[in-house]
Amino acid sequence: VDSGTVVQLFEWNFESVAKECKRLGEEGWTAVQLSPINAHMSLGPNVVENYDSADSPMSPIYPWWERYQQASFNIMSRSGNEAELKAVTEVCAHYGVQVWVEVTLNSMNAAPCCDIPQSLTSELPTCDNFFIDDSKSCSAQRIFPTAGFDAGDLHSPPCGLGDIGTWGSPDVTHNCDMTGLPDLDTSSDHVQRTLAMYLDHLLDLGVSGFRLLAVGHIDSEEVEEILGRSKNQIRRDIFEKTEARSMLPTLIVDLWPSWLVRFPHLQPSFYPDSMTPFTYNQLSSNSFNTDLA
Repeated sequence: VDSGTVVQLFEWNFESVAKECKRLGEEGWTAVQLSPINAHMSLGPNVVENYDSADSPMSPIYPWWERYQQASFNIMSRSGNEAELKAVTEVCAHYGVQVWVEVTLNSMNAAPCCDIPQSLTSELPTCDNFFIDDSKSCSAQRIFPTAGFDAGDLHSPPCGLGDIGTWGSPDVTHNCDMTGLPDLDTSSDHVQRTLAMYLDHLLDLGVSGFRLLAVGHIDSEEVEEILGRSKNQIRRDIFEKTEARSMLPTLIVDLWPSWLVRFPHLQPSFYPDSMTPFTYNQLSSNSFNTDLA
């Protein structure tokens, strides 16, 4: 395997990742990328039973997307807990493999509010059938106490992204709710410090890189400010064992949806040496879209 190659172990638990790292290290892989690891909304058994998906006739059992509806920055998901994450970063580092984590800087979860009566006409189960890290979270009121956010930390009043044709507008793309998820006000000093503290905590636990989810929905200057508040340095023992090229954590910038590449004014204006460019996926696919086949 060429140096710099990363394998995405999507939805793997920490114990399985640790076991896999021995083989990955022997084969020369540089890093593993994990799904979001912090507390998130999770569908309860009654929700799963009554869920009606247009995409599939089968009921979802722990659908992948619930991992992206964060409830707090506590490390607790079906992948494992904080102690298990620290253990896997150290096991993988022993074999020369870095651990990168996907993080959400843009939004919170859209679970129902547990202290507000649900509509009697609603066909969906009540919020008691949703697991969230904080029973006092309320997406409708835009408060997430365990994460440290109240309504003033999110864009209000909420606005939807609306027609795709409006997404080229920075105000819409950066400040409105993406797919109904409450949008964090990433210009806020408190929000920026909270997000930076989360990144720092992951670095303290041995994480070496981040995939920043849906960064196209955050003003590029605000992304830079959040990263600037972080200590932005991986642990020295992890650096030495994995022979990392820099003490800086690696950054992969997720462009979602991919057609946002059409709007240069929405793209980050900064590209540290450790960052994969915003347009990487577009440029990579273009290299295969030829007439040679």
